[in-house]
Amino acid sequence: MARTRRAFGTLRRLPSDRYQASYIGPDGQRHRAPSTYLLRSDAEAWLRDEEIAIDRGTWIAPSVRAPEVAAVNLAAYCADIIARRQRRARKPLRDSTAALYRRLVQQVIAPTLGRIAVSQISPEAVRAWYDALPAATATQNGNAYQLLRSILSDAVEDGLIPTNPCRIRGAGKPAPAHRSVALSPTELRTYLAAVPDRWRVILAITAWGALRSGEVRALRRCDISDDATTIRVERTAARISDPDGGRRWHIGPPKTTAGIRTAHLPPSIAEGIAQWLADWDA
Repeated sequence: MARTRRAFGTLRRLPSDRYQASYIGPDGQRHRAPSTYLLRSDAEAWLRDEEIAIDRGTWIAPSVRAPEVAAVNLAAYCADIIARRQRRARKPLRDSTAALYRRLVQQVIAPTLGRIAVSQISPEAVRAWYDALPAATATQNGNAYQLLRSILSDAVEDGLIPTNPCRIRGAGKPAPAHRSVALSPTELRTYLAAVPDRWRVILAITAWGALRSGEVRALRRCDISDDATTIRVERTAARISDPDGGRRWHIGPPKTTAGIRTAHLPPSIAEGIAQWLADWDA
């Protein structure tokens, strides 16, 4: 967080890449701008206006002059932070991740906390909200809590709140509601033999190649070797919701470079897939 000293006031670049402006007023107290700024020039303009007001003797403390700015509600602030993270130059949010975050805000966070001013979100309010979430959606609850904690960390950096009110130990890592059970090779073959023909190849690739649903959906013919023993995973597909309520398919790279890989299929499975590909090409 770089801080720039000026003849009047101080500019600080926050981790969010926005600028926070502040100065020592005639009352000897430090006063901050009621919001942060995307452009440095906007923050400098606010400082110039404050300096002119002091010189003219018309100065009033910003907190008294514009108390409504501090009353931005949590739902609006969440929307702003998600959009801001999509625009950032370094590691911008993927469209699919932004859509997930918006859904968590709309369905889990906003119904209880959305109308509360960010400055009024307390540890007690966060705990009451989290404790009231249904136990059946433990994973979603944990994801929503992690998102809320992250967004309120930005609120701290933006100077809207002094500390993060998300302080529930372990809330972001709930225990899974159900224990995963893996099929044995024999059980998997029995399962694949029982599914409809149109799903058999896709499910065989998913199971034996350890591919995610979105990775299988994004496969191209060129990603599979002629003998079907190897599959190159370079893309993933997801159906995402846009802010206007529409839905669309989005195809892009995996979230991490580790997701780009080559999957290997056993010969017994590869032979059937190779035949299916040959029939499809014909």
